[in-house]
Amino acid sequence: MAQNYASRWDKSIDQIFSRGSYVKQHLGTNGITFKDAKTVVIDTLETFAPVNYNESAVDLAYGTPNLAANNQNTYTIAHNKAVSIRIPQTLIKDTPTVTAARYTKAELEEQFIPEYDAYALGKIAASVPVPNEIVYTVNTDEEKSYKTFLTLVSKTTNKRVPRESLVFFATSSYLNDVRNRISKYNDGEGSKVKNSAAMGQLAKVPVIEVPEDIMPAGKLGILASKKSVFAPVKVDEVTVHTKIP
Repeated sequence: MAQNYASRWDKSIDQIFSRGSYVKQHLGTNGITFKDAKTVVIDTLETFAPVNYNESAVDLAYGTPNLAANNQNTYTIAHNKAVSIRIPQTLIKDTPTVTAARYTKAELEEQFIPEYDAYALGKIAASVPVPNEIVYTVNTDEEKSYKTFLTLVSKTTNKRVPRESLVFFATSSYLNDVRNRISKYNDGEGSKVKNSAAMGQLAKVPVIEVPEDIMPAGKLGILASKKSVFAPVKVDEVTVHTKIP
């Protein structure tokens, strides 16, 4: 007597591990909309240096008026990936649990999302000026691990970046050094941080522990502002064709 193994082992063909994007959920569109399919335009207000107020002047006490205008910055979305999968009718007939939706879910979680995370972090890291990069050696600089992080935060403060807009992406190798320092010295700032997969917060900055394979080569951590980085591209679109010649 024939058996339909699909109904018996339904859950076994599903992927055991699933994880959403480490990066995308911590960034936003910041109100950015598309100009066309692959282009966005960001308007920024032009500002002017203040002048000395001259109360004795009759007509130009406030100086010569400046003409206000917008600076338009046009960006082209270059990261555009796709995949095509054919599902034979015989496979669907013999294994009813095999659907386009399940294939799409697996493809997103195991291929598209990790690839996107690596691309996004790579683009952020590539835009960082050399003076804002800090060299840190794993295991040998454990005493400096937390101070290194605070130095990164200080650099953003000097650029007038709001502390509440920051997010810190870091690898396990670096965060392990931070944890060791917290455990060894019972650091006041880190005493509330649990030794878990998610570090929580350091210096009021959310810390996201990411797999080392999505971090750019040679980088242990990236501190970014959610307001200066945007992610306008969706990675969850799918089109199903049921009648293919």
